[in-house]
Formats: sequence, C-alpha cells, structure tokens
Amino acid sequence: MRIFFSLFFFVCFFSCKKEESLLMSIKENFNNKKDIKEIFKKNNIITPENILLDNNDYYFPLARIYYNSYGYDEWSTHLFNKACNTDNIFKDEATNYYISILSINKCFTELKLLIKNNSKYIDTKNLDFLLYFYNDEKLDKIENIPEKEEYFQLVYEIIKRDKETLFQKNNLFKLIKYFSKISFKNSLIKNNATQIYELIELSQNNPFLLLIYYYILEDIENFSKYI
Repeated sequence: MRIFFSLFFFVCFFSCKKEESLLMSIKENFNNKKDIKEIFKKNNIITPENILLDNNDYYFPLARIYYNSYGYDEWSTHLFNKACNTDNIFKDEATNYYISILSINKCFTELKLLIKNNSKYIDTKNLDFLLYFYNDEKLDKIENIPEKEEYFQLVYEIIKRDKETLFQKNNLFKLIKYFSKISFKNSLIKNNATQIYELIELSQNNPFLLLIYYYILEDIENFSKYI
C-alpha cells in the first residue's frame, strides 16, 4: 500500500508553480530515493503553506508518506488538514487515519474539531465512542471501546475524568476487554506502560489487568504470578 501511495503521488504531483521542471525534479529525486524534505528544499517549498496541489486527491498520499518519514509536525498537520478539509476521493480514509494520528499524539483540541466537522466521514464502528469523547462523557456511558490501540490515549483521558469509574464492575470489564484485545498489537501500547499502570492502580490492582500489563511488557517472571 505504501508503494502504491508513493507512486500515485510522485507521478501526479504538481506545485502551485505548475512548472514541468518541478515534476521532473520530483520524479528524479524519487527514483534516487531521496527524501521528501530534499524535494521541497530543491523546489523552494519553504513552508507547508507553499504546498498547493492541482488535484486534492494527492494530499492524503503525500501526508502519509511524510508522516511515516518524519512524524507529526507542522508539515504533516497541514497536509492532513488539506486531505480532511477538501473534496477528494480519500476523505473518508484521511479522516479516520488522522483521527488515529491525533489520538496517538494527544492533540485533543484538534481531534475534537475534526470529530465535529467530519463526523459523517468517520467509520461507524468508532463513531459512537469518538462522539462520547467529544462530549466529555464518562466511561459508564460508553457501551464499547473500539479495538484500536491508537485510541489508548482517549481511553486514558476518559477514565481520568472520573478516577472512581473503575470501581464499577461493568466499567472495569470494558477496560479488561479493551486491553485483552489490543495486547497482541503492543507496538504502540507498550510505549504507554506508565499510563497503563496508573489505570491499574485506579482499579485497585485488578489481577486481570496486571496479567495483561506484564504480558505487554513481556515480563515473564511477574506474568507467571498471575496465571
């Protein structure tokens, strides 16, 4: 998929200058495996606002390529906003992808604005949960937490709103179910070990959560204590 996006973009990209030389330069840089910032620099693209594409369909592919190389910054922000706020064939995918990016990076103000403005493009499986987050609801109002490790920061924020929420068995079960589903995808969740342990403490050290926690950390010694 990444190769498709790369080829799709670099074959079709035009800047606001619309110069044939720019297109040739981008193709040449891509073929030589030079990075995107080199391409921008060579073509005097100094700020994100300088990136203007004739076809809005190309913002999302470029945003993904840039984000995968450099992460979340003003450039990827500009490109994702263009992909989410203009008419293009990737608007649904761009909205849902950017929601995950904003969640991971704890950009909750931007996330709430995106949920408000692009709710009709959000995957229906996740929409209710995201609307609950948008409305600052507590965990007991939420029926299901989507099985997305990218949403961990949202789950964490919801629980921190009411530190006694895990005293309720139904809320505790929701959290256990969520962690049991995402623990096998711990590439992201492992980076949040400190926050996970905070939630375990709020649960009064629930043994099921501790079991999952030590599994995520690959701590065999402590994991075996809770089997």
